[in-house]
Amino acid sequence: MVVIDAAGIARSAKRLGSEGTNILFLKSPTQHDELTLDGAIPPDDGEGPANGGWFPGPRGWMLMIEGLDEVVNPWIEQLAQALRERGVEGTLTGAGVASQPAWAREQHKMRSLQGLVGYRPISGALRADPWWARQDDLDQALVACGRWLARHDAKVMAMVDLRAPLWVDGPRAQQLMAADLRRSGDAMAAGFVQRRAEVRSAWLARRVAFELGDASDLVPWKESVDELRSALLSLPMDNMSIAMVSHRRWMTLLHTGYGLQDGDPFDGMAYGWHPERWHEFALEPCGIQILTNQHLAAARDLSSWRTTRLDDDHLLVEARDLEPWYANPPRRHSDPLDATLLQTAYADFGDMILTPQRAQTLGLDVKPDFQKPLAP
Repeated sequence: MVVIDAAGIARSAKRLGSEGTNILFLKSPTQHDELTLDGAIPPDDGEGPANGGWFPGPRGWMLMIEGLDEVVNPWIEQLAQALRERGVEGTLTGAGVASQPAWAREQHKMRSLQGLVGYRPISGALRADPWWARQDDLDQALVACGRWLARHDAKVMAMVDLRAPLWVDGPRAQQLMAADLRRSGDAMAAGFVQRRAEVRSAWLARRVAFELGDASDLVPWKESVDELRSALLSLPMDNMSIAMVSHRRWMTLLHTGYGLQDGDPFDGMAYGWHPERWHEFALEPCGIQILTNQHLAAARDLSSWRTTRLDDDHLLVEARDLEPWYANPPRRHSDPLDATLLQTAYADFGDMILTPQRAQTLGLDVKPDFQKPLAP
C-alpha cells in the first residue's frame, strides 16, 4: 500500500520556492530497486510533469518533478497506483529540504578562492553527453569533491538540481552530484564550518571540469591556498589539461568574452567551446597553476616564476610571491586582479593565453555545431 502525504508534498514545494518544482520522497520500510520504481513512473504522453527518474537521497529514493499543480497532482495519484501494483509499500511525501545556516547567507561578501581543474575530452564525445572526459576522471573528481566538502568536520549540503538543498554526508553528496550530472550536466554541493566561518563548495562544471571553493574571512589566506594546492596536486594528472588556484570561478572565466570588447585579454567563450584545446592554452595567469608541456612551449619567459616538474607532461608554475594574488582578491568573481600584476604575468605567459585575436586566427571563435562530436 502506498499512501500519499499531500501536506508533506505541499510543504516541500513551498520550501523549494520554485513554482512547479518539487521533490517526492518515498518513505518505505522495505528496500526497492531503481528499475521497479522507474517502471512505476507514468508514461510520458507530453502532458505530464517533467521528471528525471528516481535517485537515491540521504534517507531513501527521491523523484524531482516539474509542472503545475493541476498536472502534478493527478500524476502523483497515477504514480502511487503504479507503485502499489508493483508491490511497493510506504508513503509518498515531500523531501525535507534544508536551509543554509544564517551566518553563511552573505558568503558572496567573503574572501573566496577556487581550485579549478579541466580534463581532456575523449575522442568523439557528444556535446549532449553529461560528461565529456573519461569515467575515471569523473570518479576522481567526485572523490575530490567529497573529501573537500567534508574537511574540518563540515556540515555538508547537496544542492539537488542546483535548487533543492539536502543535508548529507560526503559520500552521499558524491552520489547526488553524480546523479545531477547525469540529468543536467552540472552538480553542486557545499560544506559549512561555523567555527571557521567557512563555506566550502564543489561544482562539476561544463561537462569536462570541476572546481573546489573556499569562502571565509576568518581562515588565513595561506591556509586556504595550501589546501587548494594540495587538493589539485593529489589528483591523477594523466588526463588533466589544466588546473589553477584562482579568485575566479569557471563560470566567470568561461563567460568572459561574451560580446567581446576591444582590449579583452582572453576569450572565455571560445575556450569553453573547445575543451579539446585546453592543454594548449590558458585564459588568465594565476599565482598557482598546473600546466602541460604544450602550455610551456608557448610561454614567452617564465624565469621569474617557480616551476616544478610533476610528471612527464605537467609542471607546477607558481608566482614567487603569492600574497598579491591571494591575500585580498576582488570580492566579485567577475573583477580582475591588479592590472600591473596581470600585465606582467600576461607578458610572461605569452602565446599560451587564448586572446580574442588568437582564437579568431585559429577559428575557435565560431560557435561549433552542437550536433557534431567534439573534435579530437
